[in-house]
Order: sequence, then C-alpha cells, then structure tokens
Amino acid sequence: MKPGSDLYRISVKREEKGIVSSYLHDNINKGDIVKLTNPLGEFVLKEYSNRPVVFLSGGIGVTPVMSMLYEAAEEGRDILFVQAVLNSKAHTFKEELRILKEKHKNIKSAVFYQDPLESDKILEDYDNLGIVSKEWLINNMPKRGEFYFCGPLGFMKHINDTLKEIGVSKEDRNYEMFGPAKDLDAI
Repeated sequence: MKPGSDLYRISVKREEKGIVSSYLHDNINKGDIVKLTNPLGEFVLKEYSNRPVVFLSGGIGVTPVMSMLYEAAEEGRDILFVQAVLNSKAHTFKEELRILKEKHKNIKSAVFYQDPLESDKILEDYDNLGIVSKEWLINNMPKRGEFYFCGPLGFMKHINDTLKEIGVSKEDRNYEMFGPAKDLDAI
C-alpha cells in the first residue's frame, strides 16, 4: 500500500516452525481486523527528488520496498525494481508488480531466480538466472540513482559491497536489516 493510505497491509511469510506466521495464515482472513502497532523503522523513501531510484530485494525483503515503489511510481520517478528469489514458489508480489508496471510506464523490472523449478520459464516467470551480479548492475543501473535494498544478510552484504565498489556513495545506499541494525560497511 502507498504510504499515507487509510489502510495498512501486512505481508507474512509462513515459517515452518513459526508460531505467529502459522497462526496468521491458518486463522486470519483478508479483511479481518487485527490490532497491530504502527509501522516502525526509518526505511523510507527520501524526500522527493528527480533522480532515478533503484529498489533491490532478496526474498521477503521485497515487503518493505513495496510501499516505496508505490510512492516513487506516483511521483513519476524513473524506477528500476530488482527482485531476487529462489523460484516461483517464493516470488512474492509477482502479479501486483505486473499490474503496477502496466499502470506506470516509469517502472522497469528485473527478476532473478537462483534455483528455478522445472516449471519456471525464463522470460515468462523470471528474467535472469543466478544472483544480481556486479556486471548486471553496471550494465543496467541508472547513473546517479538512489538505491534502496532489503533482504537476507548475505544478499545485503553482496549488494552493498558491489554498489560501493562501483562508486555508489554511502548516502545513496539505503537499506534495512531484519533484526538488529548493522553497518554493512563494517561487516
């Protein structure tokens, strides 16, 4: 959902041994009212600029960047949305992104599958096999972009180190950690 909406959407990945995620998936339905705290954290799109924006997500790290995607799309900014997942079973928000791209011509996307299923088809379900590489970023990222990324620690470290290596300033590398905050440059 776009920031400032009257509604909040929560996205919960079912974890095999997750007590809360299992409860939510088994007992709560779309439209049910639940009592939650306000969103926390400071991982938000910076004040409007006309610079291009790049969102990079690994796995369920796509969740926090979705609201920023909505906001940047409505601002008319040029957007590159990169999503790295294992395969179609883990490809969250696939249909929603397709609809957003149809509505907003300023959104380009690239989907990476690290371990596609036999039924997954390249250029239909995903665009690239493997990980988001340095070469791919150099060849596809906009010049002078702002970068926002979220995902598992290994993904985050790889993206941060790669962006740093190709000259993206610390001020233009924005991220959120799942768990305690860490400075990726210090890891």
